[in-house]
Amino acid sequence: MTSVKLTGIFRRSSRSCPGGNRVLKYLILATTILTCTIVYFIYETLNFAGRVDHIHASDAAPSVSQEHEHPIEKLIIYAQAEQGRLLSRQSHNLSTAVMRYQERRGRRPPPEFDAWFNYAQEHDAIVVEDFFDRIYDDLNPFWTLEPREMRRRSAPWAHEHVISVRNRKAILQTNHADPMGRMPQWHRLVEELAQWLPDVDLPVNVMDESRLLVPWEEINERVQQEAAARRVAPPSEVRTEFTGEGSFIEPVSISTTQSLIPFFGGSKLRQNNDLLLPPAMYLSTDELYAGRGDRGPEWIQKKAGVVWRGVASGGRNKAETWTHFHRHRYVQMLNGTAVHEAEIGSLPAEGTTFKLPAQGHYSLVAPGNGSLGGWLSNVTDVAFTRLECFPLPSTPADETLCSYTNPYFEVRPPIPMHAQYGFKYLPDVDGNSYSGRFRAFLSDSGSVVLKATLYDEWHDSRLMPWLHFVPLDNTFIDVYGILEFFLATEDNGVHDELAERIAREGRVWANKVLRRADMALYMWRLILEFARLCDDRRDVLGWIDDLDS
Repeated sequence: MTSVKLTGIFRRSSRSCPGGNRVLKYLILATTILTCTIVYFIYETLNFAGRVDHIHASDAAPSVSQEHEHPIEKLIIYAQAEQGRLLSRQSHNLSTAVMRYQERRGRRPPPEFDAWFNYAQEHDAIVVEDFFDRIYDDLNPFWTLEPREMRRRSAPWAHEHVISVRNRKAILQTNHADPMGRMPQWHRLVEELAQWLPDVDLPVNVMDESRLLVPWEEINERVQQEAAARRVAPPSEVRTEFTGEGSFIEPVSISTTQSLIPFFGGSKLRQNNDLLLPPAMYLSTDELYAGRGDRGPEWIQKKAGVVWRGVASGGRNKAETWTHFHRHRYVQMLNGTAVHEAEIGSLPAEGTTFKLPAQGHYSLVAPGNGSLGGWLSNVTDVAFTRLECFPLPSTPADETLCSYTNPYFEVRPPIPMHAQYGFKYLPDVDGNSYSGRFRAFLSDSGSVVLKATLYDEWHDSRLMPWLHFVPLDNTFIDVYGILEFFLATEDNGVHDELAERIAREGRVWANKVLRRADMALYMWRLILEFARLCDDRRDVLGWIDDLDS
């Protein structure tokens, strides 16, 4: 087995992010990642639409009319049917959990699986084996590394931030360069579980951005070796390039490796190779991410509109690049004044982040009754709180100043999360990586969450789009049709009822599967599986107590 030198394995850029072959190579790799993702989603969308047409009435909840032909209603019906099928695979006892594990994973569960399942039952957790697919998708390539090499690559001496378990105690090892305070959050969670955990070392990424970018060819070969039943789009299928995301233009920080090393983090792009765990911000009680624990008002008391506040993050925007950044595009596309100027052709080309859909491309009713911009002005309250100019202002008082974006954006004061809960629709948009507000929006707001993201997270297998939240394309080209469906159609009462149902289902479900106990169960399972990977006996190691009975 060829070894990898870990010292200096991560290539790091300075704050100024100089150009050169290294950054160019990163951008090429990043573009390839995203194009593969786009191909995947196009493929899935086409198949998804086909599957919707074959849903039988008996599969869907009777509360949504089968006669409606609007695509969104079809998606809602399909989501309800899929959720029912998912819950039919729930494990209510240990023997069923073991059986479903073996069916899906092809091996025995790891040691301490019975303790893990008992904890789940004690905390009224919903156990569906599908919920943990992310763990196995992440770990599959690592089965091609020898256990000794796994231990070497995850050793504390090779990393800046590591959580270790020794003799049933969790040990935090860090150089304290953790400005967001993420390591203590993860350490506390592991500490709660340590009494059941084997000795193990968990190297952790405290940056926003993912850090593992192993070449596609290597991952594909390793996955085939592990006999994982998944398909990654080959380079020959890549047909387009996407430059509308700040992370692919100039991320705030770059520190990556193409070596397959165990590295844990809170989110990643689909082609990255980090091992996902629940993000630290979801474990935090910081009001910026968790609000104050308040619940939103009843649906009937909410304002029928959209609200969003945030900073102009997503990467390091500059005068020559900001028009390609996703948050700038999002804010401008939901600003009534900017959209009206685009409609009449008065929005300067150098200040334009989007292109309006051609008239007739979508059957929008609202523009037919006036301008799209005028309608948006009545239903959206979307603005930046800081412009994140580069170079950064010299004083905090100048954070609202940015010579190249000030002409196009009005900076407004922040709105506390509990106040945002007074609106029916809450968009959630990527920043430098995932958005830390998503969990609180789902569990506490009682509003419809409009989710736009390119990032994978731990919870993806347990949330159902169009049942628990409304997905948005990251180009936001679908946002007008979605908002019109819920806010501007003649039979608005019916669609408002559908929105209320999504908001209710999202909150109820989040409080069943996104709790701290659920994150603990996910982390626990991940550590058990990772520890087995690092054990020399891994091919014969498993929970077998049920075989003795």
